[in-house]
Amino acid sequence: MGCDLEQIAGPHPDPGSGKYKHEYNYQNSATMANPHYVYILTNQRHTVFYVGETADLPQRLFRHNSGFYPNAFTKKYNVNILGIL
Repeated sequence: MGCDLEQIAGPHPDPGSGKYKHEYNYQNSATMANPHYVYILTNQRHTVFYVGETADLPQRLFRHNSGFYPNAFTKKYNVNILGIL
């Protein structure tokens, strides 16, 4: 038995409609000059995953591992192992 994501989350707006929290213009030359990285973190048992993006990967990983944000998802679930770059 499958599950329909739209039944759970509702319909999704079209990209470019301005309804997304973050929208990127990949045609922008400034974006190309300042690359961003997508990364996946997991916990020791590999049962929880966190996907993030950043322009400064070492700084972002430091913040995840140091508990810089004490109420964050990664702190709550001990998600601190870099899985995939």
